[in-house]
Amino acid sequence: MICGRVELFSGGTALGAVQVYPAQMLRKQRGLPSAYSGVSVGATLSLLAGQDRLNEAEALWREVDGTNFFQKAPVDVWNGRYDLEPLWKRIKKEANTAAIKIPCWVGVYDYGADTYASIPLHELGTADEIADAVTCSSNQPWPIHQPRQCRTQKGGSLRWCGDGGVKHVLPLVPPGVEPTEVAAIFCSPIDRKDPLPQEDVNKGWEQGERALTALVDRVVRDDYRRLKVIASGGVVPVTVYAPKTWPGKPFDAEKKTILWRLEVVGPEMWKTGVKL
Repeated sequence: MICGRVELFSGGTALGAVQVYPAQMLRKQRGLPSAYSGVSVGATLSLLAGQDRLNEAEALWREVDGTNFFQKAPVDVWNGRYDLEPLWKRIKKEANTAAIKIPCWVGVYDYGADTYASIPLHELGTADEIADAVTCSSNQPWPIHQPRQCRTQKGGSLRWCGDGGVKHVLPLVPPGVEPTEVAAIFCSPIDRKDPLPQEDVNKGWEQGERALTALVDRVVRDDYRRLKVIASGGVVPVTVYAPKTWPGKPFDAEKKTILWRLEVVGPEMWKTGVKL
């Protein structure tokens, strides 16, 4: 059993840049936690945080200049519009760079079992398996990404898994972990208010992106209620860090936008963290 502070990193595609500063400040002011867990884009941060490489996490985001940093168009577009192979290769490189110091998990949706699974990266055997798990956690459902497989436990069989945000945008506290404190870092507001003019939602892809965001909002609200239940007993303090306003479109990964999320939105989130 692992007991202590647990830090949870939500999903949010390219919005994930906002999480880096709060994670760095927690490390600076509170030291290392007992466990990390992340979903989707938060899965990459979970790995780097588990390696105690949050400065490298910031450097990685500063490299991003467009979605081709983490995805590419495949030959078989009918099986998914994009493939996360660029992300897989980069995660494999990062997994090979440093050992995991703090237990860290990533959340995936197991399509066959219709369940959310927490994968312990610190228990997997190879960099390839770690890259598989992190990439599966980030792999959004058809028609966005091509299907991928990973092992949900060391020595387990390969399973078709995808973005953990299908079940939980904010990861669950991993099994075998007893939190004495929880810090939850979201990529999007808990209660989004983001009306758009009609001309910004008159195309099919714009409506699809908008619908995906609305679905994410619903899961985020459910995850937030779960945190309130954890905090309701008064024994486990829970602090939430989330943007106050919508930090742009999830697939907007232009350098200017990424830097704004890193340097403006992230620090604002740290200042306005809320204890439940």
